[in-house]
Amino acid sequence: MTTRRKLQIIIGSATRCNRAGVQLAAAAVVVTSLAFGATAQSSGFAAVAVDGRGAWGASLGLPTAKAAGADAVSRCGGKCRVVMTGRGRCVAFADSSSGGYWYGHAYGDNSNSVEKTALRGCSLGAPKGTCSIKHSNCA
Repeated sequence: MTTRRKLQIIIGSATRCNRAGVQLAAAAVVVTSLAFGATAQSSGFAAVAVDGRGAWGASLGLPTAKAAGADAVSRCGGKCRVVMTGRGRCVAFADSSSGGYWYGHAYGDNSNSVEKTALRGCSLGAPKGTCSIKHSNCA
């Protein structure tokens, strides 16, 4: 039996918007871990779209980043823009409306990891304990 290594990269970020939806600050979170043994391959692209005022949309499992982004925008509606695309089996979105509007998002191949990264991204600026997962899904 051979041991395979897989480098897992989970990408997320946090953004604060004012009440008008204008982006005020952003921070990126990148979590890298090394896993041993057989692992599932990413099954398509994930995307998240937001409007900066509380509306959001997430997409998962589409064949291209462009298709995933368009699907996320259609799920978000209004004046949403794509804030994240990438390959991954899982996507998560967290937000807080305490002291402004903060959100974090992540994609990757492990549901627990993407949820933690999305929460960590949101928590980079939001008041402590105010972020919560609004969406988490794996294909």
